[in-house]
Amino acid sequence: MSAVQVLKDVHAFCGMILYKRQEDLEWPSIAMELRNSVLCATVSFHFGMQAMLLENAISTASELLAAGSARPPMLYYQTDTLLDYHPNHLPFCVTHHGPFYEDFASHFSEELAAVAFGSHQKARHLQIQQSSGIKHLKTRDHAFVFQHSHLQGRYLLRCGVDPLKMFGLCPPIHSMRIAGYPISINATKNYVVDCDGIFLFTAVARLDYFKNIDLLVDAAVELLSRGQPVTVLIAGDDDDDSIRRAKLLERVPTQYARSFEVIPKLPKDTLYTLFEYAQQNGIFVCPSRYETLGITPLEAALSGVTTVISDSMQVEAAKHFPKKYRFLPAAIELANLVTTLHKSGVDQCGKELRDHIENRISNENFRLGFLYAWMECSQRVGRSRSTRYY
Repeated sequence: MSAVQVLKDVHAFCGMILYKRQEDLEWPSIAMELRNSVLCATVSFHFGMQAMLLENAISTASELLAAGSARPPMLYYQTDTLLDYHPNHLPFCVTHHGPFYEDFASHFSEELAAVAFGSHQKARHLQIQQSSGIKHLKTRDHAFVFQHSHLQGRYLLRCGVDPLKMFGLCPPIHSMRIAGYPISINATKNYVVDCDGIFLFTAVARLDYFKNIDLLVDAAVELLSRGQPVTVLIAGDDDDDSIRRAKLLERVPTQYARSFEVIPKLPKDTLYTLFEYAQQNGIFVCPSRYETLGITPLEAALSGVTTVISDSMQVEAAKHFPKKYRFLPAAIELANLVTTLHKSGVDQCGKELRDHIENRISNENFRLGFLYAWMECSQRVGRSRSTRYY
């Protein structure tokens, strides 16, 4: 939606193509609708259809959205899932948000990649899909990459993607302060207000191998064994998926169990409110093994929360944090860093960190970088086709 707003501001936005898998269809269908003031074309299909049918549907959806425009469309994909079906006559850009299987496997192993991605079958499927998408980037003349992650950029370069097709962008991340606090989040406030000592917390969508939340649990146990009062809040996985939450609690010795709360993943508004409450005595912990970006720790830091992060080249967001807020991936290292920052004053550290990262990441930097990249892509295609593109 940040990209949509930037393009709207310069009158270069036609609409959004959404896709919906529907296994009982014989042919793709297209439904036009308005969502959140955005004109959308929803393409319903399934992957058992002939590739040409889906390619034609995407082409038709693009034409419908661009109807009345003097310029033909250029598509901006937020996933490489549909690149196999992209119409050959249209230029495109893509941002890869998820991890590349082969890059992860090269740093860890194929066995651990299967664990991280859910199974050998899922990992293999992802590998095939991503390899195909990279092939399109290498072979198509008017295919471009808008990358938020140097980690991904380095991998694409190793795969042979032309660096002239790649544009590095500042991610569109900023402080998420909201005005009203829904009643449902009072319990979240209590985690912070009632905390005796240090409040450590993290929030992820999935408690998977990538996130390495075990490390946070072990570091908190280490602090408690030293006699340091700690309260830990971990949020992740869906409400009805409690298996990994239960496994995390199994790591906690019985005598420390009352200091830990592991709950389902938080809605965004609740998370942003938690950031507000945690500025005085909270430390957000990102112990990830591998992150193609790391949006939540950056949001926490930009909201004035003292935030610590794994000191690893495989965690993209770490490069934005000063050395004093990074830790080597070991429980004792994280425990020592938490102790140091707590003694320094968590509220002051949060302000210092926010000021540092605000100089590196902002909506304005994203806007300027995105507009430059879009203009450059449009002009390159236009020079070869004597036109400009939405």
